[in-house]
Amino acid sequence: STQKNPVLLNPTDRRTLERSTFDPSHPTKVIIHGFGGGRNLAPSTDLRN
Repeated sequence: STQKNPVLLNPTDRRTLERSTFDPSHPTKVIIHGFGGGRNLAPSTDLRN
């Protein structure tokens, strides 16, 4: 999965994670941004960089 080809995960359906390409052995960070923000606004861009 990539930014241009994302995989959508449903947090209430464990099967979506099990069927995805997610690899729990890789380091993982979860970033949650607030309402009204976006992926091109700080802090999202700051965290990505």
